[in-house]
Amino acid sequence: MAAELLLVEDDDATADALRHHLTQAGWRLHRVADVPQARAALAARAWAVVLLDLSLPDGDGLALCRELRMRYPALSLIALGGAGPLDAAAQRVLGLELGADDVMAKPAPLHEPSSLRELVARVRALLRRAQVVDTADWHCGPYRIDLVHRRLERDGQALALSGREFELLACLLRHRGQAIRRSELLREVWGQGFAGLTHTVDAHVHRLRAKLEPDPRRPRHLVTVRGIGYRFEVPD
Repeated sequence: MAAELLLVEDDDATADALRHHLTQAGWRLHRVADVPQARAALAARAWAVVLLDLSLPDGDGLALCRELRMRYPALSLIALGGAGPLDAAAQRVLGLELGADDVMAKPAPLHEPSSLRELVARVRALLRRAQVVDTADWHCGPYRIDLVHRRLERDGQALALSGREFELLACLLRHRGQAIRRSELLREVWGQGFAGLTHTVDAHVHRLRAKLEPDPRRPRHLVTVRGIGYRFEVPD
C-alpha cells in the first residue's frame, strides 16, 4: 500500500510541483493550505510523513511544528523553510529543536529541480527509518515502549518524543544488552551522510533519560559505557 503523506502548504504552484514529484515516487499526497486544516487532517487519521511549510500566512509554522510534536510524539515530520524573519540556518536549528525530524529549504519548483529530488530522497529516508523491525513492547514500572506504533507511555499517557529520539531509543532496544559506539548510533539513526559530531548522540540520550529514567542522574536503562558509547539494560 502506498504511503500517505500530508502536505501543509499555502502556495498552489509549490504544492502542485511537490504533488507531481511525490506521487511519481509512488506515494499518495493530501494537501491542506492552512493551520486549521492541518489540525483537522492530523486529528482525522495517521500520516506516514507530514511536510510542513514554516511560513504559513495564517499562523507561525514553528509554533505549529512544536504543537504537532507535542500532540503526536511518533509523527514523522519534515519542515520546509521559507521566507520570514529568520534566515535558513536559524529556521533549521529552531525546526529541529521544536521537533521536526528534518528541515530543508522549500523547493523552488521552476528553478531548482534538484531540490525536489532531494525532498523525495529525504521522505524516502524518513520512511525507511520508520520501519521498526522489532515488534515487541518493553515494560518497566509505569513505562511502556511500543515499537510498532512508535509510542513511549507513562501510566498510559503518551510522552512527547521527537522522531530522532524515538529512533535512537528503538536502535538501543534492538541491540539491548550490547554496547553501541556513538559513531554507530550516528550512522544508524542519523544516516551515513550526517555531518554532525558524536555529542549529538549524547544530547539526545540526555533528553531520553529525562523522559524515561526515574533518576536521570543515575540511569538504570540508558547506561553509558565509558570510552565506547551506550547500552540499553533490560531489568531482571
